[in-house]
Amino acid sequence: MTAAAKLGEVITFYSYKGGTGRSMALANVACILARRPRQSRVLAVDWDLEAPGLHRFFRPLLRSISPLWDDDDISDEYPGLINLFRDIRRIMDRRDVNPGSSDAEQSSVDLLNNFPFEDFVQPTSLEGLYFLKAGRFDDRYSKFVNTFRWDALYRRTPWLMSAIAEMLTRRYKYVLIDSRTGITDISGICTTLLPEKLVVVFTPNRQSLQGALQLVKQATSYRRQSDDLRPLLVYPLPSRIEMSEPERRNEWRYGGKDRKFRGYQRSFEQLFEEIYDLPRCSLEAYFDQVQIQHVPRYAYGEEIAVLTEGSQDRLSLQKSYEVFADRLADDLAPWESAEFQSCFISYSIRDAEFAKRLYSDLRNRGVRCLLSAEDVKTGHEIGSRLDNALSTYQKVVLILSSHADEQRVQRDIDKTLEKERS
Repeated sequence: MTAAAKLGEVITFYSYKGGTGRSMALANVACILARRPRQSRVLAVDWDLEAPGLHRFFRPLLRSISPLWDDDDISDEYPGLINLFRDIRRIMDRRDVNPGSSDAEQSSVDLLNNFPFEDFVQPTSLEGLYFLKAGRFDDRYSKFVNTFRWDALYRRTPWLMSAIAEMLTRRYKYVLIDSRTGITDISGICTTLLPEKLVVVFTPNRQSLQGALQLVKQATSYRRQSDDLRPLLVYPLPSRIEMSEPERRNEWRYGGKDRKFRGYQRSFEQLFEEIYDLPRCSLEAYFDQVQIQHVPRYAYGEEIAVLTEGSQDRLSLQKSYEVFADRLADDLAPWESAEFQSCFISYSIRDAEFAKRLYSDLRNRGVRCLLSAEDVKTGHEIGSRLDNALSTYQKVVLILSSHADEQRVQRDIDKTLEKERS
C-alpha cells in the first residue's frame, strides 16, 4: 500500500481489560468525526466478536433507519463481520489458489474489489456514519465465532488483512475498529496488522495499565520487524477518571510518593522514547487535555454523550471526547503541539549513511521524524509520488531506498518543506 493511494486511515480502539469505556469512546469519536463540516465517511467496526456490544450504542441511530432495531431486541436479520469473513474464506476455498503462487496476492485483491462489502454495512441516521456489526446474532453465531481459524487464514493469505485495510480506506475517511480485549489472535489483527493509529484505553489500575503498555510494545515491535512501512502512532486514553479524588488522580498520573509506582504519564513517556527513538518525550500537555472523566449517568445503559449531552463546557464529557477526536483527526502525535508540522520518515538500512544525513537535516529544519534508520527493512522509491501524496494528506510518509537518487530525493523533500510552510 503506498501513501499516494491511501485516502483514509484505520484507527483501532483497544483495552487490555474490559470495563474501561473503550466502546463508548469509539462511539463518541465516530459521531464527532462524522459530524465534521467536511462530512467525512466514518465506518465503525465491532471486532469484539466474543463480547459484541458496539451495536447497543448505535441502536438509536439504526432504529430510525429500520424498525427491526427496536428497544428490546437486536435484529438478527443483518449479517456482520464474522459472516463477511466466512464468505471471503468460502470464495477463496472455491478458487483454490496456491498461497505460494505468484498470482495469489493479486487474486486476493481481485476478490476484494469484486466482493459485495456494502451488503454487510448498515447506514445510520447520522449522515456519514456507517456501522459493521459483529455478525448475525442467531443460533449459529457462537459456533461461527468459536470455530473460525484466524491464524489459519493469516498463514494462508498473510496479505489479506492489508488488502482489506486498503479497501476500507478507499471507501471511508476513518475506519474505527473496536478490538477484543486481552492478547488474542483477534486483538493481534486489530492492533498490529490493520491500524495506522492505536488508541489504548485504560483505567487507573495496575492490570489495565500494565497490560496496555505491554500490548503497545508488542504491536510497535511487530511493525518495526514487518514489511509494513506505515507508521503506527499510539494514543493513550485514560478513562473513567474520578474527578472527585484529586490526590488519587494526581498519584496515578505522576506516581506515588514512595516511588514504587511511576504513574501512567511517565510510563508512556519512557515507552515512547524507546519505541519512537525520541531524545525526550513530554506528555504533560497531552494529558492535561486528554482524560475521560467518570460521569455516573453514563454508567447506566449505552448512551452516546455527544448526541445527548446538552452542555459543551470544558467539564462536559462531550468536550473531553471532542478534544481527543481533534487530536486524532489533526494527526498530532501525543508529544507534539499544534505548532509543529510532522513528517514520518521510513529508512532503508541498505542506505544507512544517507538516511542518517537526511534524518539530521530534517531535524534541523524542524521536521519531527518518528521512525529511526533501524526501524524499516525495505523501502521504495518516491520521486513523483510526493506531489500526489501532498495533495491528499496533511502528513506524508517518505519512503527512502538505496535505489533512489539522493539529489532528486533532496529536491523533493525541499519542495515538501516549502509546501508545509505555505
